[in-house]
Amino acid sequence: MNITAVFGIAIVAVGVLTGCSDSELQSRVEKETANAEAVMAEAVALKMPTWVPNHYQTLQTLYDTGQAHANKKDYKKANKTLDRFYTHYASAKADTLDAQKQAALKIADRDQLAAQATTLQQRLNNKNRQYMASEKKATRLEEKVTALEAEVASQNARLQSIQSASKTTDYVVQPGDTLNSIAAQPTVYNDPEKWTLLYENNRASLENETTIYPGQVLQIISEN
Repeated sequence: MNITAVFGIAIVAVGVLTGCSDSELQSRVEKETANAEAVMAEAVALKMPTWVPNHYQTLQTLYDTGQAHANKKDYKKANKTLDRFYTHYASAKADTLDAQKQAALKIADRDQLAAQATTLQQRLNNKNRQYMASEKKATRLEEKVTALEAEVASQNARLQSIQSASKTTDYVVQPGDTLNSIAAQPTVYNDPEKWTLLYENNRASLENETTIYPGQVLQIISEN
């Protein structure tokens, strides 16, 4: 039987306490007692002992008291007790469902927070991986820079060595000199074809490869 119908029976029973015979009252109490047993089974199924233990304890007390009055054939007291039982059950059931709903919401909130924490942890892990990759790139770049600096230093050392090995002397142009005649001198390059070296080494002070003036100073750079 539906619990709502059972509850309705209890209410009707209160209304017929006056004017009904003992046999009728007995019959009603017996039906309500049987229904009360089904209600207690439903209370257990709803896990009332866990969710609303105080409510369940009150229900159990009212149920036992109603049963005791019925066993003593005190049907009026049994009827009143069972009426209180059904009324309290309605309140207990509402509180049970509310407690279960609140618990479900807390679980949902907990799961949501756990999911958010997982997402944040994944983002942190990704950032850490990106950072480590950047660190490796920076290390490789630093190594390349160091190698390049070492190469530049080596080139500079070689240049300095070459420059220190090279001898530069000055030559004062005499009347009738040409770049060819100067290059042909034994103290210069001993080869007239090397006039181009004179021109390249003194390009900044020469107008062109054929024009030089007496008294002009040319730099003679050794080929060593």
